[in-house]
Amino acid sequence: MTESNEVADELEEGLKKYRIPSYMERALRAYVIHHKEPGKFLQAVIQNNLCEAVNRADEKNMFIIRGWVGIFYNFTPSLCHGSVEKYREWVKMGRGVDWSKIPERMDPSEIPLFRQHAEEDF
Repeated sequence: MTESNEVADELEEGLKKYRIPSYMERALRAYVIHHKEPGKFLQAVIQNNLCEAVNRADEKNMFIIRGWVGIFYNFTPSLCHGSVEKYREWVKMGRGVDWSKIPERMDPSEIPLFRQHAEEDF
């Protein structure tokens, strides 16, 4: 199993455990698996900025803010969250990816190894 598949499998487990709203799943997968920049609420969560996350959260996300912390802490790579610097580096790794190829839901066995392509750009 590749590293991307392992990350995807862990993330899917976290999505089930923490009941992240379905309309947030694609953005979360795109960020964690493919390094795509998310919206402002997720950026605040990822960067460990509680005040900004609370300010930008809709009603559902406000209700599960603890779940957001749990999914990042327990089910994502530590290099992708926790500070502005980690966030910027993670997104930088995704340059050159064709984002139109990311479906709403993904089977981990079908995930392209975008990380390899991103590393070639450096």
